[in-house]
Amino acid sequence: MAFTMTEHKRIAAKRQVMAIMQAPQGRDLGRLFLEEIGKGDRGDLPGAFNETAELFVEVWRELYAANQPVQSR
Repeated sequence: MAFTMTEHKRIAAKRQVMAIMQAPQGRDLGRLFLEEIGKGDRGDLPGAFNETAELFVEVWRELYAANQPVQSR
């Protein structure tokens, strides 16, 4: 797998992801994944990850890739 980030940027990004996942909203998201794990064979953890990743991309584009970024008030 080829990475587009330098090793330093990957380390910094990983730290940011860890901080996000430890925040209340990130912990809620983590619970969603734990629910899928708890379902055993009936769960779809890869599907939950993929759906979440799609939402991240969608929100990222809405917030940062638009002609005029959206600002929270």
